[in-house]
Amino acid sequence: MVLQVRIGKGYHRGGHPNPPNVFTRRGDQGETDTGSRKRVAKSSSLINLEGTIDETISFIGFATVKTRWEDIRQDLRTVQEDLFTIGEEITSEGGRKAHRQV
Repeated sequence: MVLQVRIGKGYHRGGHPNPPNVFTRRGDQGETDTGSRKRVAKSSSLINLEGTIDETISFIGFATVKTRWEDIRQDLRTVQEDLFTIGEEITSEGGRKAHRQV
């Protein structure tokens, strides 16, 4: 798959709020690719779960930076690593099998 990135008006590398547009040339049929390249509906519970895990990992990363207590920071890193592992399992073959069983 070839991705084309068009730099939108007003976008610059300094982190302007207007991100670049990404085109996959596949059109929007209401589907997206999973981590294992399987096409599923954007409304799929699998995609929702992947997004929720990603957002949680991000928030934990933010909390890790903001806390002043090293023991809490280490606990947050442990939880974050566990969520990375869970997310990886969900987007792999093992995750698809577990998803079907739910």
